[in-house]
Amino acid sequence: MRSLPTRIVKCTTDELIGQTYQVMRQLRPHIRAEDYLATIQQIQAVKNYQLSAYFRGDEVVGVIGYSLDYRLSVAGRAIYVDDLVVDEGQRNSGIGTSLLNAVIDEAKAEGCKAVILDSGKQRFDAHA
Repeated sequence: MRSLPTRIVKCTTDELIGQTYQVMRQLRPHIRAEDYLATIQQIQAVKNYQLSAYFRGDEVVGVIGYSLDYRLSVAGRAIYVDDLVVDEGQRNSGIGTSLLNAVIDEAKAEGCKAVILDSGKQRFDAHA
């Protein structure tokens, strides 16, 4: 059996952002499909929010949303990860780690002092 190619893509177009919805809704079920793109665009305009998606073939199986900003807590530039989710059927396969490592690489290239990941304490499986 041949495995599908994988890649991480920055979602810079409306089409790519829209493709992330089915996975993102597993983390943020309160956001309706018809509001998703506009909500992402508002966040992008306000806080330099960026999305990257992990594709297996043509299917999004993981998403990370983050912002590059300045943080007093690290006295300098940092990337703050707001959203990190892997499709329920694909968890524990290294996708989340790959997405986080891509953001860490970006942080290094941007001269950041830290990558900060925010995760709700109720997400026991994610913390494992």
